Amino acid sequence: MRTMDESGEGWENSSFGIGPTERMLWESIDGETRKKKVAEAVRYMLCAERRKVPVSRTELRDKVVGGEFSRMLKMILHGANEELKRVFALEVREVVRGSSKYYLLVNLLPDDKRVSDILQWSKAERAIRGLLYVVLGIVFMKQGQISGENLWNTLDRLGLPKDRRHRLLGDVQKLVSKDFVDQMYLMKEKKVTDEKTQFLYRLGPRANEILDKKQFLKTTAELYGANLADWERQFEITQ
Repeated sequence: MRTMDESGEGWENSSFGIGPTERMLWESIDGETRKKKVAEAVRYMLCAERRKVPVSRTELRDKVVGGEFSRMLKMILHGANEELKRVFALEVREVVRGSSKYYLLVNLLPDDKRVSDILQWSKAERAIRGLLYVVLGIVFMKQGQISGENLWNTLDRLGLPKDRRHRLLGDVQKLVSKDFVDQMYLMKEKKVTDEKTQFLYRLGPRANEILDKKQFLKTTAELYGANLADWERQFEITQ
């Protein structure tokens, strides 16, 4: 199953479009070799997930699979996906960005069953996660899309100007416009018109890991003394 937004970016999960020829090639090699290649893919993807860096299809093929096994990439991904789900409750998602494909891991456990690693985070890491939550919330309240100008105006009013280095966060502009985009929490699109060039930000495939839309909308409504339905479009998204 595939989901795609208006920018042509989307994700799909575990079938990977495996054909009969690739399946036959995979079944022709011995079981120990199959286990080894799957284990290598699992380790690599877990390391990348720890850094919240998506793995490109090319990177996985060249650095992990390699050689004759590159023709069996989809089978290796399928095996890694099954192992990740069984052991870690993580699922491999294939993200399409333009003409390139990337892979990231999504936690399948409900929020109340997840074990947070927040106690291992430094003050700076917790501050960055807080900034990410705020940024994703801003984009969500703008119906999932906001111009860079409006985003930075909002952050500036919150005391987070892009041209001033923050004591804990460091370079706020880099975090928002590059790091969060590279990690696929945000999608960034360049728009050129006769009048000016601007960037649009959208919620990325990883956004749901951080932002509980329903809870965020409920908290915002309480702050403003409003009803959830006052934000009709956002309320529809949470249903």
